[in-house]
Amino acid sequence: MTRPKKRAAKEEAVPVPNDEAPHSRSRGFATVAAIAILLSLAVKLAVLNFPHDEVDEEIYWQLTSGWLKTGHYTLRGTEVLKSVSPGIYDHPLFHHPPLFSVLLAPFVKAEDRRAAAALPWAGHLLAIGAVAWIVRRVALARSTPPTPFSLAAIVPIFGIALDPILVFLSRRLWMDSLLAGFAALAVALAFEAVSSERRRSALFAFSGLALAAGALLKLVALLALLPVALLIILRVEERKERLRALALVAAPIALLVGPWLVVFFREYGTIYPSWIAPDADSLARFPFVRATVERPFFYYLKELALAQPLVLVLAALLVTRARRAPRPETLALGGWAALSLAALSVLGATGTGFQMRYLCPMLPALYALLFVLFEPGEGETSTWPLIALAAVVYAGIGGAVNLTSLISDDFVSLIELAGRLKG
Repeated sequence: MTRPKKRAAKEEAVPVPNDEAPHSRSRGFATVAAIAILLSLAVKLAVLNFPHDEVDEEIYWQLTSGWLKTGHYTLRGTEVLKSVSPGIYDHPLFHHPPLFSVLLAPFVKAEDRRAAAALPWAGHLLAIGAVAWIVRRVALARSTPPTPFSLAAIVPIFGIALDPILVFLSRRLWMDSLLAGFAALAVALAFEAVSSERRRSALFAFSGLALAAGALLKLVALLALLPVALLIILRVEERKERLRALALVAAPIALLVGPWLVVFFREYGTIYPSWIAPDADSLARFPFVRATVERPFFYYLKELALAQPLVLVLAALLVTRARRAPRPETLALGGWAALSLAALSVLGATGTGFQMRYLCPMLPALYALLFVLFEPGEGETSTWPLIALAAVVYAGIGGAVNLTSLISDDFVSLIELAGRLKG
């Protein structure tokens, strides 16, 4: 009679899965993200007193100032037109959507350019949080999830925090960091939506809202629609639910971006401002602009490898994982990075030129994809996180050097910078 009681006691002693572990891991990822954000802020402190008088900064400052005074979203009547090409900027309606000017308006009213640096900083911090969110969601879905404080989780989160291009952009009143932040947020919300039964509709709608916000900065942000759509198609099982999810994402984009496209088309008869490509006047007056146009088609790929060798680590990981069936996460994030690189390279080669800051909308994809590919196979002990950590440290040093250097208005890799100084 006693044996059954002992067996029952033993059975009662077996640990029962509960929801505490996932919640604990979630708090751990939030802690890692907070530390990464603080580190990113600390790196940026060196440029708080930097001037904001670069040409593009002046363009947006005066565009916003004129809009507040006259109600017209145009550079006509502003002083900056004397120092830029009229063929590109002297038009009745500015060529980019107005969200950046909307966000910049309070700082213009206060005439506080230093405080306006909060905008590019906020974009970078949003990208950090979004990448951490994606890493957390992918980790929780694994049968043997890494801890938030494992090297595999820390490297991609700290990698985006120290991304050399995003760090470099903290010195300028440019919109590109915000593009990265909104694009990453849209994808993070989609990751959460396809993995959750609760608030799924709201998450899809907010993903579309984040995409719309990015598109109202620059339409190129819509490249992030690819990973969102792929996640829905590959992870939502029922056809009716897939269509509903796609509609929820598309609705905010149509409602918010559609009116801008209508207004723009009514003004110019097109939705693509072909006149933004540097013209003969810009090429003659600005050597830097001419240099960006003369760069080769493979410029972004080459410069990414030099600036952030993490892309080489990603390439090697993709090769070593080639025999495995690709996960939906790999297809979504890899497709996002590949499409963005190809599209931006085509735009650069067809006249708009190549500048490293244009890559911002795809940068979060690299770090999120890194974590997805870190998962080792059966019986495999991976050293890839250590290799990736070395790449992140190298890139972080390059970002810090570029941040505090006034040598160039475009990012220059450590290797190229050393060559310039030596020459």
